[in-house]
Order: sequence, then C-alpha cells, then structure tokens
Amino acid sequence: MNRYAELHNCFVLYPMQSVQANRARCWNWYEAAHQQRGYGEPASIAELTLDLFGKYPIATDNVFVAGFSAGGAMAATMAVIYPELYTALGIHSGVPHGAARDFMSAMIAMQHGSMASYASHPSHGKIPTIVFHGDQDNTVHSTHAAQFLTKAQWPWVDVAEGERYTEVSPWRPGHYGTTRTVQLDSEQRIFSEQWMVHGGGHAWYGGDATNTYIDANGPDAAQEMMRFFIDRKARPDQSLG
Repeated sequence: MNRYAELHNCFVLYPMQSVQANRARCWNWYEAAHQQRGYGEPASIAELTLDLFGKYPIATDNVFVAGFSAGGAMAATMAVIYPELYTALGIHSGVPHGAARDFMSAMIAMQHGSMASYASHPSHGKIPTIVFHGDQDNTVHSTHAAQFLTKAQWPWVDVAEGERYTEVSPWRPGHYGTTRTVQLDSEQRIFSEQWMVHGGGHAWYGGDATNTYIDANGPDAAQEMMRFFIDRKARPDQSLG
C-alpha cells in the first residue's frame, strides 16, 4: 500500500490496535460498544482521520477507508457511522457493520454468514464500495462479500439505471481465477465492485508472502483498491487521503 501511495501521491494512515484491548490486536468490531458513533474504537479512528486534515494538505472529500478481516469489518463500520468522513470503502475478507453484537454471534457470523439487519441502516449504500473475498475462506464466510453489495443497500442511491456486469478471469500461474461483479450508477460510474477469488483463503491477495495472512497470488488487492479510490476523486488536482 505504501508503494501505491507514493505512486499516486497519497497519504496512508495505519491505526493500530493495542494488545490490551484485544489479545490478537484485532478490532473489536463485534461489540456494541464499538459500533456506535462517538464511542470506542470508531471514535478513536475518526479522531485520527480528522487529525490528518490539520497536518497535511488532504482534501476532506478525498478520504477513503479500507481494511482486512477484522479491519475490514471496522472499515465497514466507519463508513456506516461516519459517512461524511469517507468517500469510498474497501473491504477485504470482512463482515458488514452490525453483523454481530457479541463474541458468540461474531463466531456464528464469521463461520456461517449473517442475517443481521445491517442493510436497514440509513447510511448503507451511500458510499461506493469495493470488496475482495476468497471462496475458500474458512475464517470468514464468503457469503459476506455479497451482503455488502445487495440491492437492499441501495434505496438511497440512484443505481437503478446503471448497468451491472460480470467479468471472469481464469486461473493462471501465480494468479487466482476471479469473478468481478460491477454495478454502475445512473451516471455510468462504478459504484461497487465485488471480487470473488476462486480458490483463495483468508489472506490479503497480491502482497508480500513473507508477512502474515498474505497470499502473493493475485489479484493485487492494494492496486485494485487504489484504482477504485482514485476513480472516486472529487478534485483531480489535489492529493488523496
């Protein structure tokens, strides 16, 4: 992500969880205390985001939020409860906001998918979203990828006139096969993308394989997310957040 940030003149902020708050250093996305505006971890991340505006020349309408696994879940929560802060959302192997309310329901949602009423939140569907998920993910069920992009999310966004299409890329050495589903809005701009990675497990795709939870095989999730975010730039003459 640093490499692409330098290439496209972006700032990147990496919030870090403390081991005191979570032994695995994961975000506590499944606890009600961390699913509300103005409280807990979301409030801290929002404060860090706002702090950047005073330090660097970042356009407030060119700020994006993304994450992997628990980070993807927290990114989804940030986009829902702070929609005015973020222009687009990237989720890799995560779950939707409100998919669980405690540890037990989180385990159920991760293993079996969630039927939670997250789509009823008035902020869902307002933010362009790109999603990556492996169909062999045994940690977070791959059905969550579709839940981010269901029609139920879009009553507040005029996408009815936009085209929906699918692109399939076959497996090749060093690159998983993928199915990319794209939804355009009424102005024919990409509003959402879903990348289903065939044969992929619970890992960030296209990264450095020497790190934890990284699969060097494609697609290059960082590159595709950055491309998606850049396409959402409100003012091309300014830096990205």
